[in-house]
Order: sequence, then structure tokens, then C-alpha cells
Amino acid sequence: MQERVLISARFVFERPQGVNQTALPAYGGRVLIKGSNGEVVAVPFQGLAFDLKEQMQSPFHGTYPWLRSTTAYSNKTTFTFDLGSAAQDFPKIFMKIKWGTREVRWDIYESAFDEKRDWEYPPVPGRRSYIGSATSWAGAGSSSSFNPARHNASDVITLPETDVARNALTTGGFTTSYWWFGRFADGSAVGPGNYTWKGLTTKFTVLPKPGNGTITER
Repeated sequence: MQERVLISARFVFERPQGVNQTALPAYGGRVLIKGSNGEVVAVPFQGLAFDLKEQMQSPFHGTYPWLRSTTAYSNKTTFTFDLGSAAQDFPKIFMKIKWGTREVRWDIYESAFDEKRDWEYPPVPGRRSYIGSATSWAGAGSSSSFNPARHNASDVITLPETDVARNALTTGGFTTSYWWFGRFADGSAVGPGNYTWKGLTTKFTVLPKPGNGTITER
């Protein structure tokens, strides 16, 4: 019977230098180990050639997110929620994120909302000026406009959206779109008035249990 021998080996890798860190470059390969009996084992490795925390100070690519409305894609903050083809007067948010996120939120608060005083996670409707979460038309990511004659305004998804993959700095990366027609996640409709919006993507966090307003960033 052949005697078995345990051998320890240490491999030291240096990440590539002189790279464009904003492109989030990765590197990898494999170490081949060949035994005296002819068997070969491949041990893969992978690393990031950039400072992950530094590059994720903002989770968004470039100037994103964008707020647009109407057929002219105007950047404005007042809306009539006229869904007609000639108006399209409702808020649209476009974004590209550099890294996958656990959660994308679009929360609606009363106008008196003060982030330092009132914000908590998760927000509770009716508490600390929080009204509720927005919804988004389900066809926002596959249509250039909403056509009342062909599309169903009630076909919406409720936010927050969870486990959203990155879509920036990738080949053929698309833009994520959220179109709000004025309905909240509980089915109620927004009324005339002034409101405060808060858009949020969670970064590297430990999400707390309900009632605990502390988020630990990683």
C-alpha cells in the first residue's frame, strides 16, 4: 500500500497594477497540481483588482439615477399623473447600479419628513411621516412609452424590489426603469399635495429586524 504524504504549499498573488479601478476589473485563473500518479487537480482562484469599498461610495454609475417625465423626458418634480400618450406626465426613474443590491426602494413621505429625525428602517406606514411605498408599471423595462389603448395601468409591481443585479459596466448593460402611476403598494392612490420621495439602494449591509432602525454598513 502506497504511503500518503501531506504537503503544504503557499501561493502568493499580487493583484494587477495600473488598471482602471472605475471599470471594476476582476482577475482569476487556476493552479494545477499534478500528482506522481498522473492525476491533476485544478484549484481556481479569483480576485478584484480594485478597492471595493472605495468604488462603491456611490452604488450608481455615472450621473444616475435620473428622474424624467412627459414625452419630452423633462427633469421636473411636479406631476399630473396624466397617462395619455400625448402627456405621459408621471415620474420615471432610470438607474444603473455598479454592484448588485439587496433592495431597491422608492418611498413616499409627507412633505414635513426630515431624514435625520424621521428615517428608520424598515419604514412603517403612518409612522414618522411615512405614507407608503411606490409601485412601478410592470412594462417599464420593455416599453418606450405607456399607451392606454394597449397597456394596463393596473399591471404594476410593488416596491421594494429585492436582489437586483448590477447593470452598469457590463456588455450590453441595460437601464433599470421604474414608472410610478400614483398607486401605493397597498393599492391606495396619491392625492394632490406636496410629498417627499426617498430612493434607496442598500449597499453592503446587515439588514435589521423590523423595529430596529440601525443599519450596519459593510
